[in-house]
Amino acid sequence: MDELKRIKMSSLLILLLQFTVTEHQVNDEVTLRCSVTRSGRRRLKVKWLLQGQDVDKDNSDIKTSQSYCSASVRYDVDDGTVNYENIRPPDGV
Repeated sequence: MDELKRIKMSSLLILLLQFTVTEHQVNDEVTLRCSVTRSGRRRLKVKWLLQGQDVDKDNSDIKTSQSYCSASVRYDVDDGTVNYENIRPPDGV
């Protein structure tokens, strides 16, 4: 009977995620930072995408930093190669 109770309890697990995205601009340089907090102990890896690909792939003018539960991307708005709306955290994070 104890095993049946454990199965029922595990099916009630709810995962809560909170995303925080901030923008900071100094002159023509913009930094976007995304941090994720969640219930439970497992750490999440966060990274930015540009048109569905890793931001820094083929974009040497874009600087990224990444750690568990947060990621930052920095770019120059006058460069013209980055469209703000195309940068986003990946789906399913």
